[in-house]
Amino acid sequence: MAWTKGDIVRKAFAELALAGWVYDLDPDEIADAMGTLDLLMAEWHSQGLRIAYNMGNGPSGSDESDDSGLPLVAVSAVYLALAVRLSSGKGKALTAATMRATKAAWDALVSRQASNDVREQQYPSGLPRGAGSKPWRTVNRPYMPVPTTTPLLNDPDGGLDFAGQGD
Repeated sequence: MAWTKGDIVRKAFAELALAGWVYDLDPDEIADAMGTLDLLMAEWHSQGLRIAYNMGNGPSGSDESDDSGLPLVAVSAVYLALAVRLSSGKGKALTAATMRATKAAWDALVSRQASNDVREQQYPSGLPRGAGSKPWRTVNRPYMPVPTTTPLLNDPDGGLDFAGQGD
């Protein structure tokens, strides 16, 4: 089952110790928190952090039962960040444990995003091969060759033709 926007808001209020059997959340507080959640996710999106959140269509565009679209690895970072945002408006001081958990979840989310954004690339021509390239092992070529940009071809057996001979 996917996390709904209401689940994330309730989890953020629970982190602030404002939800549960002692304190009942009224619909206005939940709607306001969902608006804050949408704004927080829009801010993260503008900073380049893409986590597949289903944005609302305006101040009243989100419903409590809407699927958040968040992957499970992003949920804790989102509800903890929302708790930090909501804490000042509710007059609640966050515990040191909550702040550490928020920082750790944020770092893990950004690290995951950074590792997903790494692109493969070839070495540029003219780059020195380095100390491991000894002249007696191969022909003495101290620099990297020009990268090949030709498309891969199939050999007659159906495998890849690395020599570029083709059919």
